Amino acid sequence: MMIVLQGTNLCFVLFCLDNVSLPNATMLVRRVLYAFALCLIPAGGLAQTHELDRRAVDPLAGTSECARTCFTKTNDTEAFQGSQTDDLCQYKPLYHSVEVCVKHDCNFTEILDFKKRTSRACDWPITDRRQEIRISCLTIGILAMVFFTMRAISKIIGFVPYGHDDSLILATLPFIIAFNIFCQVLTSKGLGLDIWFVEEDDIRTFLILIFASELSYAIALALVKLSILAFFLRIFPDQKFRTIVRWTTIFILFMCPLYLALILAQRRPLDLFWNGWKNKNPQGVILSGNLIGITHGAWNVALDIWMMILPMTQLLKIGIKLKKKIGVIAMFGVGLFLTIVSSVRIPSLIVFSTSRNITADSVGIIIWSNIEICVGMMVACMPGARQFVRDTILRVKRGNESDGSSAENIFIERTIETIQTDADETAMSSIVRPEEVLLSK
Repeated sequence: MMIVLQGTNLCFVLFCLDNVSLPNATMLVRRVLYAFALCLIPAGGLAQTHELDRRAVDPLAGTSECARTCFTKTNDTEAFQGSQTDDLCQYKPLYHSVEVCVKHDCNFTEILDFKKRTSRACDWPITDRRQEIRISCLTIGILAMVFFTMRAISKIIGFVPYGHDDSLILATLPFIIAFNIFCQVLTSKGLGLDIWFVEEDDIRTFLILIFASELSYAIALALVKLSILAFFLRIFPDQKFRTIVRWTTIFILFMCPLYLALILAQRRPLDLFWNGWKNKNPQGVILSGNLIGITHGAWNVALDIWMMILPMTQLLKIGIKLKKKIGVIAMFGVGLFLTIVSSVRIPSLIVFSTSRNITADSVGIIIWSNIEICVGMMVACMPGARQFVRDTILRVKRGNESDGSSAENIFIERTIETIQTDADETAMSSIVRPEEVLLSK
Protein backbone atom coordinates (compact mmCIF):
# COMPACT_ATOMS: atom_id res chain seq x y z
CA MET A 1 0.00 0.00 0.00
CA MET A 2 1.43 3.44 -0.96
CA ILE A 3 1.01 6.40 1.36
CA VAL A 4 1.04 9.76 -0.46
CA LEU A 5 2.06 12.80 1.68
CA GLN A 6 -0.93 15.00 0.95
CA GLY A 7 -3.83 15.86 3.20
CA THR A 8 -6.71 14.38 1.15
CA ASN A 9 -4.84 11.20 0.26
CA LEU A 10 -3.89 10.69 3.90
CA CYS A 11 -7.54 10.77 4.89
CA PHE A 12 -8.21 8.01 2.36
CA VAL A 13 -5.32 5.97 3.77
CA LEU A 14 -6.73 6.35 7.28
CA PHE A 15 -10.11 5.15 6.09
CA CYS A 16 -8.54 2.09 4.46
CA LEU A 17 -6.44 1.26 7.50
CA ASP A 18 -9.41 1.56 9.78
CA ASN A 19 -11.61 -0.75 7.71
CA VAL A 20 -9.15 -3.38 6.53
CA SER A 21 -9.71 -6.69 8.35
CA LEU A 22 -6.48 -7.93 9.80
CA PRO A 23 -5.79 -10.86 12.11
CA ASN A 24 -5.63 -10.08 15.79
CA ALA A 25 -1.93 -10.80 15.69
CA THR A 26 -1.45 -7.83 13.43
CA MET A 27 -3.65 -5.44 15.42
CA LEU A 28 -0.62 -3.71 16.89
CA VAL A 29 0.83 -3.15 13.41
CA ARG A 30 -2.45 -1.60 12.24
CA ARG A 31 -2.52 0.77 15.22
CA VAL A 32 1.09 1.83 14.62
CA LEU A 33 0.32 2.58 10.96
CA TYR A 34 -2.79 4.46 12.01
CA ALA A 35 -0.83 6.65 14.45
CA PHE A 36 1.89 7.22 11.87
CA ALA A 37 -0.69 8.37 9.32
CA LEU A 38 -2.21 10.77 11.87
CA CYS A 39 1.21 12.35 12.41
CA LEU A 40 1.63 12.88 8.69
CA ILE A 41 -1.59 14.85 8.26
CA PRO A 42 -0.29 18.18 9.65
CA ALA A 43 3.12 17.68 8.06
CA GLY A 44 1.63 17.01 4.66
CA GLY A 45 -0.88 19.82 5.02
CA LEU A 46 1.76 22.34 6.10
CA ALA A 47 4.12 21.33 3.33
CA GLN A 48 1.37 21.75 0.78
CA THR A 49 0.27 25.11 2.25
CA HIS A 50 3.87 26.37 2.36
CA GLU A 51 4.36 25.44 -1.27
CA LEU A 52 1.15 27.24 -2.26
CA ASP A 53 2.18 30.30 -0.23
CA ARG A 54 5.57 30.43 -1.95
CA ARG A 55 3.90 30.33 -5.34
CA ALA A 56 1.46 33.07 -4.28
CA VAL A 57 4.09 35.50 -2.92
CA ASP A 58 5.05 38.37 -5.20
CA PRO A 59 8.53 39.67 -4.20
CA LEU A 60 7.61 43.11 -5.56
CA ALA A 61 4.31 43.33 -3.68
CA GLY A 62 4.17 46.66 -1.86
CA THR A 63 7.39 47.98 -3.37
CA SER A 64 7.65 51.43 -4.94
CA GLU A 65 6.61 52.26 -8.47
CA CYS A 66 10.28 52.86 -9.22
CA ALA A 67 11.16 49.27 -8.30
CA ARG A 68 8.35 47.86 -10.45
CA THR A 69 9.42 50.04 -13.36
CA CYS A 70 12.93 48.61 -13.02
CA PHE A 71 11.53 45.08 -13.23
CA THR A 72 9.59 46.03 -16.36
CA LYS A 73 12.72 47.51 -17.94
CA THR A 74 14.72 44.40 -17.12
CA ASN A 75 11.95 42.12 -18.36
CA ASP A 76 11.96 43.92 -21.70
CA THR A 77 15.59 42.99 -22.32
CA GLU A 78 16.38 39.98 -24.48
CA ALA A 79 18.12 38.10 -21.67
CA PHE A 80 15.13 38.17 -19.29
CA GLN A 81 12.15 38.49 -21.63
CA GLY A 82 9.02 36.77 -20.32
CA SER A 83 10.21 36.59 -16.69
CA GLN A 84 7.68 36.75 -13.86
CA THR A 85 8.14 38.61 -10.56
CA ASP A 86 8.35 35.36 -8.59
CA ASP A 87 11.39 34.44 -10.70
CA LEU A 88 13.33 37.06 -8.73
CA CYS A 89 13.71 34.60 -5.86
CA GLN A 90 14.90 31.70 -8.00
CA TYR A 91 16.96 33.36 -10.72
CA LYS A 92 19.80 35.42 -9.26
CA PRO A 93 20.91 37.10 -12.52
CA LEU A 94 17.40 38.51 -12.92
CA TYR A 95 17.36 39.81 -9.35
CA HIS A 96 20.81 41.42 -9.64
CA SER A 97 19.82 43.17 -12.88
CA VAL A 98 16.70 44.62 -11.25
CA GLU A 99 18.73 45.56 -8.15
CA VAL A 100 21.27 47.49 -10.24
CA CYS A 101 18.45 49.45 -11.85
CA VAL A 102 16.81 50.16 -8.48
CA LYS A 103 20.09 51.44 -6.99
CA HIS A 104 20.59 53.72 -9.98
CA ASP A 105 17.06 55.05 -10.53
CA CYS A 106 15.40 55.03 -7.09
CA ASN A 107 16.02 57.08 -3.96
CA PHE A 108 17.64 55.50 -0.92
CA THR A 109 14.38 54.90 0.94
CA GLU A 110 12.96 53.04 -2.08
CA ILE A 111 16.15 51.00 -2.36
CA LEU A 112 15.87 49.91 1.29
CA ASP A 113 12.19 49.05 0.83
CA PHE A 114 12.98 46.95 -2.25
CA LYS A 115 15.75 45.05 -0.43
CA LYS A 116 13.63 44.43 2.66
CA ARG A 117 10.52 43.20 0.84
CA THR A 118 12.36 40.94 -1.60
CA SER A 119 14.53 39.46 1.18
CA ARG A 120 11.47 38.57 3.23
CA ALA A 121 9.39 37.34 0.29
CA CYS A 122 12.21 35.12 -0.95
CA ASP A 123 13.00 33.92 2.59
CA TRP A 124 16.69 34.71 2.25
CA PRO A 125 19.02 34.46 5.28
CA ILE A 126 19.10 37.58 7.46
CA THR A 127 22.41 38.98 8.71
CA ASP A 128 22.31 39.31 12.50
CA ARG A 129 25.60 39.71 14.40
CA ARG A 130 24.20 41.60 17.38
CA GLN A 131 24.91 38.90 19.95
CA GLU A 132 28.50 38.58 18.73
CA ILE A 133 28.99 42.34 19.14
CA ARG A 134 27.46 42.46 22.62
CA ILE A 135 29.62 39.61 23.90
CA SER A 136 32.80 40.95 22.29
CA CYS A 137 32.41 44.49 23.66
CA LEU A 138 31.37 43.29 27.10
CA THR A 139 34.27 40.82 27.41
CA ILE A 140 37.07 43.16 26.34
CA GLY A 141 35.52 46.03 28.34
CA ILE A 142 35.47 43.95 31.54
CA LEU A 143 39.10 42.89 31.01
CA ALA A 144 40.16 46.52 30.63
CA MET A 145 38.29 47.45 33.83
CA VAL A 146 39.98 44.59 35.73
CA PHE A 147 43.43 45.89 34.77
CA PHE A 148 42.45 49.46 35.63
CA THR A 149 41.09 48.34 39.01
CA MET A 150 44.31 46.50 39.87
CA ARG A 151 46.30 49.59 38.94
CA ALA A 152 44.02 51.81 41.02
CA ILE A 153 44.26 49.52 44.06
CA SER A 154 48.05 49.49 43.79
CA LYS A 155 47.93 53.30 44.04
CA ILE A 156 45.44 53.40 46.93
CA ILE A 157 47.25 50.79 49.03
CA GLY A 158 50.58 52.40 48.28
CA PHE A 159 52.36 49.75 46.23
CA VAL A 160 53.13 52.43 43.64
CA PRO A 161 53.02 56.24 44.12
CA TYR A 162 50.72 58.46 42.04
CA GLY A 163 52.08 60.21 38.94
CA HIS A 164 51.15 62.06 35.75
CA ASP A 165 50.64 58.77 33.90
CA ASP A 166 47.92 57.90 36.43
CA SER A 167 46.13 61.20 35.80
CA LEU A 168 46.17 60.51 32.06
CA ILE A 169 44.86 56.95 32.38
CA LEU A 170 42.16 58.22 34.74
CA ALA A 171 41.16 60.76 32.08
CA THR A 172 41.00 57.91 29.55
CA LEU A 173 38.51 55.89 31.59
CA PRO A 174 35.32 57.90 30.81
CA PHE A 175 35.96 57.70 27.06
CA ILE A 176 36.52 53.93 27.14
CA ILE A 177 33.38 53.45 29.23
CA ALA A 178 31.46 55.70 26.82
CA PHE A 179 32.67 53.71 23.81
CA ASN A 180 31.56 50.43 25.41
CA ILE A 181 28.15 51.92 26.20
CA PHE A 182 27.86 53.11 22.59
CA CYS A 183 28.75 49.58 21.48
CA GLN A 184 25.81 48.10 23.39
CA VAL A 185 23.32 50.82 22.40
CA LEU A 186 24.35 50.60 18.73
CA THR A 187 23.25 46.96 18.62
CA SER A 188 19.75 48.02 19.66
CA LYS A 189 19.78 50.59 16.84
CA GLY A 190 20.72 48.19 14.06
CA LEU A 191 24.45 47.44 14.37
CA GLY A 192 24.95 43.93 12.99
CA LEU A 193 21.76 43.97 10.88
CA ASP A 194 21.34 44.79 7.21
CA ILE A 195 20.31 48.43 6.96
CA TRP A 196 17.08 47.61 5.09
CA PHE A 197 15.77 45.87 8.22
CA VAL A 198 16.42 48.98 10.37
CA GLU A 199 13.80 51.70 10.88
CA GLU A 200 14.62 55.18 9.54
CA ASP A 201 14.63 56.80 13.00
CA ASP A 202 17.00 54.11 14.24
CA ILE A 203 19.33 54.72 11.28
CA ARG A 204 19.58 58.38 12.23
CA THR A 205 20.29 57.53 15.89
CA PHE A 206 22.78 54.90 14.76
CA LEU A 207 24.76 57.46 12.73
CA ILE A 208 24.79 59.94 15.63
CA LEU A 209 26.22 57.23 17.90
CA ILE A 210 28.81 56.29 15.26
CA PHE A 211 29.91 59.93 15.15
CA ALA A 212 30.18 60.08 18.95
CA SER A 213 32.08 56.76 18.93
CA GLU A 214 34.66 58.15 16.51
CA LEU A 215 35.36 61.08 18.82
CA SER A 216 35.55 58.86 21.93
CA TYR A 217 37.89 56.43 20.17
CA ALA A 218 40.30 59.15 19.00
CA ILE A 219 40.50 60.82 22.42
CA ALA A 220 40.83 57.54 24.35
CA LEU A 221 43.60 56.28 22.07
CA ALA A 222 45.60 59.51 22.36
CA LEU A 223 45.27 59.59 26.16
CA VAL A 224 46.38 55.95 26.47
CA LYS A 225 49.50 56.65 24.42
CA LEU A 226 50.26 59.79 26.44
CA SER A 227 49.90 57.81 29.67
CA ILE A 228 52.38 55.19 28.46
CA LEU A 229 54.86 57.90 27.46
CA ALA A 230 54.47 59.59 30.86
CA PHE A 231 55.23 56.22 32.45
CA PHE A 232 58.44 56.01 30.41
CA LEU A 233 59.46 59.43 31.74
CA ARG A 234 58.96 58.23 35.31
CA ILE A 235 61.14 55.14 35.14
CA PHE A 236 63.90 55.86 32.61
CA PRO A 237 66.45 58.55 33.61
CA ASP A 238 68.47 58.67 30.36
CA GLN A 239 68.29 62.28 29.14
CA LYS A 240 68.51 61.49 25.44
CA PHE A 241 65.73 58.95 25.80
CA ARG A 242 63.59 61.41 27.75
CA THR A 243 64.03 64.04 25.03
CA ILE A 244 62.83 61.56 22.40
CA VAL A 245 59.81 60.69 24.56
CA ARG A 246 58.93 64.37 24.97
CA TRP A 247 59.05 64.96 21.21
CA THR A 248 56.84 61.90 20.71
CA THR A 249 54.41 63.39 23.22
CA ILE A 250 54.36 66.69 21.32
CA PHE A 251 53.64 64.79 18.09
CA ILE A 252 50.59 63.09 19.66
CA LEU A 253 49.39 66.38 21.16
CA PHE A 254 49.49 67.85 17.66
CA MET A 255 47.98 64.92 15.73
CA CYS A 256 45.05 64.16 18.05
CA PRO A 257 43.41 67.64 17.82
CA LEU A 258 44.10 67.63 14.08
CA TYR A 259 42.25 64.33 13.64
CA LEU A 260 39.37 65.52 15.82
CA ALA A 261 39.12 68.67 13.70
CA LEU A 262 38.99 66.56 10.53
CA ILE A 263 36.20 64.42 12.00
CA LEU A 264 34.19 67.53 12.82
CA ALA A 265 34.89 69.02 9.37
CA GLN A 266 34.16 65.78 7.52
CA ARG A 267 30.57 66.88 6.88
CA ARG A 268 29.42 70.48 6.63
CA PRO A 269 26.84 71.20 7.80
CA LEU A 270 27.58 68.72 10.59
CA ASP A 271 24.13 67.11 10.56
CA LEU A 272 24.90 65.69 7.11
CA PHE A 273 26.67 62.96 9.04
CA TRP A 274 23.34 61.57 10.34
CA ASN A 275 20.78 63.18 8.01
CA GLY A 276 22.54 62.95 4.66
CA TRP A 277 22.18 59.18 4.29
CA LYS A 278 18.83 59.53 2.48
CA ASN A 279 20.32 61.53 -0.38
CA LYS A 280 22.54 60.02 -3.04
CA ASN A 281 24.12 63.42 -3.64
CA PRO A 282 23.82 65.39 -0.38
CA GLN A 283 24.37 69.13 -0.61
CA GLY A 284 27.32 70.36 1.43
CA VAL A 285 31.04 69.89 1.99
CA ILE A 286 32.05 66.24 2.25
CA LEU A 287 35.65 65.21 2.93
CA SER A 288 36.93 61.72 2.18
CA GLY A 289 36.26 59.70 5.31
CA ASN A 290 38.25 56.87 3.75
CA LEU A 291 41.38 59.01 3.42
CA ILE A 292 41.04 60.54 6.90
CA GLY A 293 40.51 57.17 8.58
CA ILE A 294 43.28 55.32 6.75
CA THR A 295 45.77 58.14 7.41
CA HIS A 296 44.90 58.13 11.12
CA GLY A 297 45.13 54.34 11.27
CA ALA A 298 48.48 54.26 9.47
CA TRP A 299 50.22 56.78 11.71
CA ASN A 300 48.79 55.00 14.77
CA VAL A 301 50.34 51.72 13.63
CA ALA A 302 53.68 53.49 13.06
CA LEU A 303 53.40 55.13 16.48
CA ASP A 304 52.64 51.79 18.16
CA ILE A 305 55.77 50.27 16.63
CA TRP A 306 57.84 53.29 17.68
CA MET A 307 56.51 53.19 21.26
CA MET A 308 57.24 49.47 21.48
CA ILE A 309 60.86 50.00 20.38
CA LEU A 310 61.48 52.93 22.75
CA PRO A 311 61.50 51.04 26.10
CA MET A 312 63.44 48.12 24.62
CA THR A 313 66.44 50.42 24.06
CA GLN A 314 66.51 51.06 27.82
CA LEU A 315 65.48 47.65 29.12
CA LEU A 316 68.41 45.98 27.38
CA LYS A 317 70.77 48.16 29.44
CA ILE A 318 69.25 47.76 32.92
CA GLY A 319 71.32 45.83 35.45
CA ILE A 320 69.13 42.90 36.42
CA LYS A 321 69.38 39.16 35.93
CA LEU A 322 68.69 37.87 32.43
CA LYS A 323 65.60 35.94 33.54
CA LYS A 324 64.07 39.05 35.11
CA LYS A 325 65.07 41.18 32.14
CA ILE A 326 63.33 38.81 29.74
CA GLY A 327 60.21 38.94 31.91
CA VAL A 328 60.11 42.75 31.92
CA ILE A 329 60.79 42.94 28.17
CA ALA A 330 57.97 40.43 27.58
CA MET A 331 55.63 42.62 29.63
CA PHE A 332 56.41 45.68 27.53
CA GLY A 333 56.28 43.49 24.42
CA VAL A 334 52.53 43.08 24.91
CA GLY A 335 52.41 46.31 22.93
CA LEU A 336 53.03 44.11 19.88
CA PHE A 337 49.46 42.85 20.20
CA LEU A 338 48.25 46.45 20.21
CA THR A 339 50.17 47.02 16.96
CA ILE A 340 48.55 43.95 15.40
CA VAL A 341 45.07 45.12 16.43
CA SER A 342 45.74 48.57 14.95
CA SER A 343 46.80 46.93 11.68
CA VAL A 344 43.80 44.59 11.52
CA ARG A 345 41.46 47.53 12.10
CA ILE A 346 42.49 49.31 8.88
CA PRO A 347 40.74 46.91 6.41
CA SER A 348 37.52 47.13 8.44
CA LEU A 349 37.88 50.91 8.30
CA ILE A 350 37.98 50.80 4.49
CA VAL A 351 34.82 48.65 4.41
CA PHE A 352 33.08 51.05 6.82
CA SER A 353 33.96 54.25 4.96
CA THR A 354 32.82 52.94 1.55
CA SER A 355 29.70 51.03 2.61
CA ARG A 356 26.06 51.72 1.76
CA ASN A 357 24.97 48.94 4.14
CA ILE A 358 26.57 50.75 7.05
CA THR A 359 24.75 49.03 9.93
CA ALA A 360 26.03 45.62 8.82
CA ASP A 361 29.47 46.78 7.66
CA SER A 362 30.25 48.79 10.82
CA VAL A 363 30.64 45.65 12.92
CA GLY A 364 34.35 45.24 12.21
CA ILE A 365 35.30 48.86 12.86
CA ILE A 366 33.37 48.99 16.15
CA ILE A 367 34.73 45.71 17.49
CA TRP A 368 38.35 46.37 16.51
CA SER A 369 38.29 49.98 17.69
CA ASN A 370 37.00 48.83 21.07
CA ILE A 371 39.64 46.11 21.28
CA GLU A 372 42.36 48.64 20.39
CA ILE A 373 41.54 51.17 23.11
CA CYS A 374 40.83 48.48 25.73
CA VAL A 375 44.08 46.64 24.99
CA GLY A 376 45.82 50.02 25.15
CA MET A 377 44.34 50.47 28.62
CA MET A 378 45.59 47.01 29.64
CA VAL A 379 49.09 47.71 28.32
CA ALA A 380 49.20 51.03 30.20
CA CYS A 381 47.98 49.36 33.41
CA MET A 382 50.14 46.24 33.16
CA PRO A 383 53.09 47.41 35.32
CA GLY A 384 50.74 48.49 38.11
CA ALA A 385 48.66 45.32 37.72
CA ARG A 386 51.81 43.20 37.87
CA GLN A 387 52.92 44.96 41.05
CA PHE A 388 49.46 44.48 42.57
CA VAL A 389 49.37 40.75 41.81
CA ARG A 390 52.94 40.19 43.01
CA ASP A 391 52.57 42.07 46.28
CA THR A 392 49.15 40.54 46.98
CA ILE A 393 50.57 37.03 46.58
CA LEU A 394 53.54 37.87 48.83
CA ARG A 395 51.28 39.33 51.51
CA VAL A 396 49.04 36.27 51.47
CA LYS A 397 52.05 33.96 51.72
CA ARG A 398 53.54 35.92 54.62
CA GLY A 399 50.31 36.21 56.54
CA ASN A 400 49.71 39.89 55.77
CA GLU A 401 53.24 40.72 56.89
CA SER A 402 54.64 43.75 55.08
CA ASP A 403 57.23 42.81 52.50
CA GLY A 404 58.18 46.36 51.49
CA SER A 405 61.57 46.16 53.19
CA SER A 406 62.55 43.03 51.32
CA ALA A 407 61.25 44.07 47.90
CA GLU A 408 64.04 44.54 45.39
CA ASN A 409 63.12 47.30 42.99
CA ILE A 410 63.79 47.37 39.28
CA PHE A 411 62.65 50.88 38.38
CA ILE A 412 63.32 53.80 40.73
CA GLU A 413 63.16 57.47 39.83
CA ARG A 414 66.59 58.98 40.39
CA THR A 415 67.02 62.73 40.81
CA ILE A 416 70.28 64.48 39.94
CA GLU A 417 70.96 67.32 42.38
CA THR A 418 73.73 69.93 42.55
CA ILE A 419 75.74 70.07 45.81
CA GLN A 420 77.91 73.07 46.76
CA THR A 421 81.36 72.24 48.25
CA ASP A 422 83.31 74.45 50.69
CA ALA A 423 85.59 75.55 47.87
CA ASP A 424 82.57 76.83 45.94
CA GLU A 425 83.22 74.14 43.39
CA THR A 426 80.22 72.49 41.90
CA ALA A 427 80.09 68.71 42.04
CA MET A 428 77.42 66.45 40.61
CA SER A 429 76.17 63.74 42.88
CA SER A 430 73.52 61.18 42.21
CA ILE A 431 71.13 61.02 45.11
CA VAL A 432 68.78 58.09 44.90
CA ARG A 433 65.34 58.69 46.35
CA PRO A 434 62.95 55.73 46.15
CA GLU A 435 59.98 57.98 45.37
CA GLU A 436 58.59 55.95 42.49
CA VAL A 437 58.73 52.21 42.97
CA LEU A 438 56.92 51.10 39.82
CA LEU A 439 57.97 47.53 39.22
CA SER A 440 59.42 44.94 41.51
CA LYS A 441 61.61 41.97 40.98
